[in-house]
Amino acid sequence: MKILFGIVSKSEAIGATFNFNFTSYSKRFNHYVCRPGDTAPIMCSLQNRELFKAVFGITYWGNKKKMLVHTAPQQHLILDARFKFAIRKNRCLVPATHILFLLDKTAYCCYLKNERPFYLAGLYEKLQHENGETFYSFALVTTYTNKILSVHDINEMPLILNTGAAMKWLRADTELRKITAMNKAPANEQLDFYPLNYEPLANTQLNEKSLLDPQGPSYWKEYDIYVQQELARKRAEEFKLKEEKAEYDAKMHDERLRKMGLK
Repeated sequence: MKILFGIVSKSEAIGATFNFNFTSYSKRFNHYVCRPGDTAPIMCSLQNRELFKAVFGITYWGNKKKMLVHTAPQQHLILDARFKFAIRKNRCLVPATHILFLLDKTAYCCYLKNERPFYLAGLYEKLQHENGETFYSFALVTTYTNKILSVHDINEMPLILNTGAAMKWLRADTELRKITAMNKAPANEQLDFYPLNYEPLANTQLNEKSLLDPQGPSYWKEYDIYVQQELARKRAEEFKLKEEKAEYDAKMHDERLRKMGLK
C-alpha cells in the first residue's frame, strides 16, 4: 500500500490556526497529489513561525544508499535508529486537505469531514547542498487506522493531530512519552472517504484536480443509502405484517360469526 497526500488551500487558511506567516512561500497550494520527491509546505518551529518548502521523502545521515523514507510507523520511532533522533529533535507538521491510499488496483481519498486543512505529524531533516543552499525533507508519521478504514484493508494511515496535539508536537520541550502517546486515529464519524480511479494515480506523475474525482459514493453517503434502504425494507415488512394480521383477524371474525349462526 502507498500513502500519499495533498494540500489544496490558501496559505492564510493554513497559517491562521498557529499564526504562521506564509507570504514568502506561496499564496495558494494546489498540490492535488503529493508523491515521493515532490515538494510541500511543512511547519517546523513555533519560534520563527515560518513555512518551509520540503521534499516528501527523508534521507537519513549515514545512509549510503540515500534511500528515501516516506513514512515512519509511530510504534517504531523510539527503537528504530533511523527515527530516534528525529522524533526527539526534528518534528514537524504537514498541512493537508486529503490523504490518498493506493492499494492493489484500488485507491481512496480520505479527509476530515469538518476540518480542512488539517495537520499530519511529520519528521524532517535539514541538510545543505554542496553550494551551501539549505533544503528540507520530511516523512509522515503513521499509526493504525480506525474501523471504517480497516474493513477496506487500509491498516495504516498518517497520524492526524488536532490543534492541541499539533502544538505539543511542535514544541521542543514536550516530553517524549507524550509524543509517543499520540497514536490514535480520528473517530469513525470524523472521517469520510471515497474511491478514486487507480490507474492515473499509480502510473502517472500528474498533478490535476481530476485525479480526485469520485468513482463512487463516499463511505457515509453509501452508509446513509444503506440505512435508508434498511428502513424502507423494515417499513415494508411491518406493512406486510399489518396486512397479514388484518387478514387473519377478519378470517377469525367471520369464523366466530359462523359458529354463532350469524353468518
